[in-house]
Amino acid sequence: MRALVVLLCLCFASAEPLVLSLIGDVQKAYSWSRLKIADLLDEKERLEESPIWGGEIRAGLSANPENRFYLGLELAHQRRGLKYYGAFAEYNFTPAINRHLRAILGAGAGYSFATLASENVTISGQNPGDLSFKGASYFAKVGALLPISRRAEIELFVKGKHMILGEDSGSIELGMPLPVTLNLDKTFTISGGIGLNFRF
Repeated sequence: MRALVVLLCLCFASAEPLVLSLIGDVQKAYSWSRLKIADLLDEKERLEESPIWGGEIRAGLSANPENRFYLGLELAHQRRGLKYYGAFAEYNFTPAINRHLRAILGAGAGYSFATLASENVTISGQNPGDLSFKGASYFAKVGALLPISRRAEIELFVKGKHMILGEDSGSIELGMPLPVTLNLDKTFTISGGIGLNFRF
């Protein structure tokens, strides 16, 4: 543990300027969910949401030209569909391809809070209301960095993410109130995005 702390201190002692990123993306989400209705039904459902518009703001340090560490906030939204927000930590490895282009190999983890609009879960013409979820998430991404000035660069990327969102419950009325539970532990998103990075 002491060796890890010393290594991090050495990295950041020679760190390049801070990096601030503003990012927008468009996503497609899949969820292999589990739907339960009292003792009447227990089955797997496949939910699909597209397009979901997202955005991120990140701040971090460039330990050297090839290693970046970020903390960030994200927000994603689909009208009458899946919405989520959260915080995350991210690492990017950015090796140079040539003088004007760097690759991005990134990975990160975070925590997300999500809601699913009631229109997406309809049973016999009824729905259990908007459902809320929360849980851990992790992701990987690939992309490229294109410098546009000494202090700014464009980031292009594709990212895949798994959100382990847990479950929430509501109820429907079929002669009597029946509890409905939806589990979204297997929720995945694939996104393509563009960002602007500022170096200070």
